[in-house]
Amino acid sequence: MVKLNIRKGRCAFGLCLGVMVVQLSGLITALIPGGIFGPRVPPAQAQEPLKPVELRVSILQAVERALAKNWTIIRESYSPEISATNVVTEEAAFDPILNFEGSLTTQRLPTATGLAGGGGAGSEPGVSALETRNGSASLAQRFITGGNYELTLNASRQQTNSNFVFLNPNYSSDITLTLIHPLLRNFGLEFNRSRIRIAQLDRAISKEVFRQQVIAVVSQVESSYWDLVLARRLVEVSRRSLELARDLRRRNKIQIEAGVLAPIEIFQAEAAVAAREAELISAQAAVKDAEDVLKSLLSMEEDYRYQEVTILPEDEPAVTVTEVSLEESLKSGLEKRPEISQAKTQTASRDISVRAARNQLRPALDVTAFFGLNGRGREVKDNLDVLVSSKRYHAGLSVFLEIPLGNRVAKQTLRRSRLEAGQARASLKEIQQLVSLEVRTAVRRLNTSLKRITATRAARVLAEKTLDAEEKKFRVGLSTNFNILQFQNDLAIAQSEETRTLIDYTKALVELQRATGTLLEVNSIVL
Repeated sequence: MVKLNIRKGRCAFGLCLGVMVVQLSGLITALIPGGIFGPRVPPAQAQEPLKPVELRVSILQAVERALAKNWTIIRESYSPEISATNVVTEEAAFDPILNFEGSLTTQRLPTATGLAGGGGAGSEPGVSALETRNGSASLAQRFITGGNYELTLNASRQQTNSNFVFLNPNYSSDITLTLIHPLLRNFGLEFNRSRIRIAQLDRAISKEVFRQQVIAVVSQVESSYWDLVLARRLVEVSRRSLELARDLRRRNKIQIEAGVLAPIEIFQAEAAVAAREAELISAQAAVKDAEDVLKSLLSMEEDYRYQEVTILPEDEPAVTVTEVSLEESLKSGLEKRPEISQAKTQTASRDISVRAARNQLRPALDVTAFFGLNGRGREVKDNLDVLVSSKRYHAGLSVFLEIPLGNRVAKQTLRRSRLEAGQARASLKEIQQLVSLEVRTAVRRLNTSLKRITATRAARVLAEKTLDAEEKKFRVGLSTNFNILQFQNDLAIAQSEETRTLIDYTKALVELQRATGTLLEVNSIVL
């Protein structure tokens, strides 16, 4: 289970949510407390046709919904646990193995001589009979240093009709401990743990990939949220501009009826109204486009309740003048960006592969030692007495040496590992360079947006004053429709630019937080 917790941040309440994968049913349940995004109701339960409704959403609620429902995050949430299974798989190579085996063999063979045949009581003349019962158990395990041991226990019972067998039935057993350990190739903790360590690093990489996806989705959600805010504000600007044009047309009609204004003057006002109606229609379509993008990120299009919903953003852009240090931002980006962590971890993994491949260039020098006890007797008790007396034993020591001539496979494996390690280091440098560029661009864009806010605000105030002055001149006959319409258009442009600049600043702040790797921290999201 991968948990995403949103602690107390910009809102006055804390939210905790998690994404739990239920593999049996294939259902994914978000642990979110109530709120506007409650449990889904199947479409079959809908009794009335859908009606467009309005849904007020804060940016925190949008992020909350995305963390619980976005399919990109849900897909990547599997990756760390999938990688964790690989770690356990590699560790399992050192698990002990217990084996059991049993067999029963009987044979009745014709004999060519009476000496080999059975001569015992009740036996069939000219037939050799033998029954063998074998049982064995073994315990084997690899050492983390490269060697392995095997403890085996064998027991058997033989019964025959031969006159030449002294112990009949015959019970025998032996217990043997065998130790095999390499001294050169495959020796050492570092080599034998290399696959485990690489699997652990792969899991760390998958976690950073998941964190990167969460950052990307949160960044997209916040940017799309502010795009929707901008689109709705531009609709209001277009609507006010249309109202000004309609008001001018109304006044022109009054003046024409009074004979103060020539009838031809109405055409300019009519054309302006038509043009601004078209602008309003385009602005309203842009709102729907922005809503669709946000709904897609929040996976709302799958829920029938939200298909015709009109999203009303609750939050407004706020300008907080803060000192942004380029040096601190660069330091943060190079330390906290998940891409940097992935590249560093990948480089460490490649270095482990190089050392493991270098180990395989060594000759193989293995030592094998074994010691065992043997038992035999007519009865089971006799057999065990001999076994535990330690008077019957077997032992040995052997050395195996292998010197590969040429050893091209190991050499090329080492060469490949070194090339991949060099490639990983180059990739790290490339990513560091790209991160530095993104941070510099984000800082510059934020500072530029802050300066543009002051400039566009001043331009909007001047446009309002200019239009007001021109309106006064128009009322006394010192101005024309053309001038009024031009200054109205200038005011609409100034209002749009001021609004766009405010949103640009807010999005630039989000982009800076993404570039410096602090977006989750700022939003109090903990993985």
